[in-house]
Amino acid sequence: MQIEQLKIIGITCGGCVSKVETALKTVPGVNGVSVSLMRGEASVQFKESETNLEQLKYAVEMAGFNIDKTMATSSIPKKGGCCCG
Repeated sequence: MQIEQLKIIGITCGGCVSKVETALKTVPGVNGVSVSLMRGEASVQFKESETNLEQLKYAVEMAGFNIDKTMATSSIPKKGGCCCG
């Protein structure tokens, strides 16, 4: 098992937290997810043999959120979270 901390940009409310959690939980190999609205972070526990950091980042971005630029490698268009359209 591996645990990664993802710094997420664009979460502004409980609905955003729920969207990020749901997106990460659908990634095969993810065993646990905890998202902190105050810190703007997601802690993800996953099996390295089934998924990787890039897949986790992609799931977050597809849910409409951004990963901190120091971690981002994707070219997914940026959005402003669930409340900002």
